[in-house]
Amino acid sequence: MDVNNFRTVLKPIKSNQEIGLNDKILTIGSCFSDVLGHYLSRYKFNLLVNPFGTVYNPISIFNYLDDFEFVDEHYSELDENYFHFDAHSKFFAKEKSRLKSLLEIQKMEVNNYLKSANYLIITLGTSFVYTYNKTQKVVANCHKVPQSEFTKNLLSLDEMSAAFQSAQKAINKINPHLKILLTVSPVRHIKDGMEENSVSKSLLRIFCDDAAKQYENVSYFPSYEIMMDDLRDYRFYKPDMIHPNDVAEEYILNFFQEFFFGKSTKSHINDWTKVLNAMKHNPFNLASENHQKFIKYNLLELDKFANMFDVSEEKKYFESQVV
Repeated sequence: MDVNNFRTVLKPIKSNQEIGLNDKILTIGSCFSDVLGHYLSRYKFNLLVNPFGTVYNPISIFNYLDDFEFVDEHYSELDENYFHFDAHSKFFAKEKSRLKSLLEIQKMEVNNYLKSANYLIITLGTSFVYTYNKTQKVVANCHKVPQSEFTKNLLSLDEMSAAFQSAQKAINKINPHLKILLTVSPVRHIKDGMEENSVSKSLLRIFCDDAAKQYENVSYFPSYEIMMDDLRDYRFYKPDMIHPNDVAEEYILNFFQEFFFGKSTKSHINDWTKVLNAMKHNPFNLASENHQKFIKYNLLELDKFANMFDVSEEKKYFESQVV
């Protein structure tokens, strides 16, 4: 035993699904979908990040990808605003008709995006769901409505698999070439209880394993295992001891890069990182000759990316320092 080695280091295994800069990507699911989406956005990937907002349970996530309707019985009014139990709290309106319009537009935009998307990245957070007692349907968000109006249940593998199979059929109708990446969120849902969280995550992991074996277009990324088995230390959590901190997120995202990016994509990330680092530079003297050379150099560097994606914001930043 090596007494100096106190970690089980996971080694990235190259996926057979390689993501490129020109691929269209949709992320959906728990808050880790936002983390991953913002990481890809940083490097100018073509993507749509969590369009329905943060959603944790598989049924609600898969419903969004299916022939899904925002049922009328799930509209609720709170503090003079209307919400919907199948939508995130960022979707609200003073009038029910206005909210209905917003949700239908969002659904249409996502369906249109899926038609030409290359990758769908799904992050599953918990196997626990809340069922609205009046409709006996699983909801995505309770919106602070009294818990007595809902029943909490633990999903079975059969329920997850059936919902995913239905979503797969709907997706295949509009985009049979879409590749799906599943992952289990590294965020701990300990409000459900420590033991309950363990059972919940285990069910999600088994579902992902079954789906990856059953469907050729499905693969798995081990963000949960990286957090729980490789990092495995509270110093990698935020003060709430629930969410991975910045160091842990960056570590997991580096694994993602090794799993799914080829040489050209990695080269782009390295080149664009230089631009991002240049934008963090704080000069002592804005008008100095050295800094002006630095600005002009980076403006020329941006021209190399201009035919690949929009660099107007970055150009605006550097041009604002030209004197």
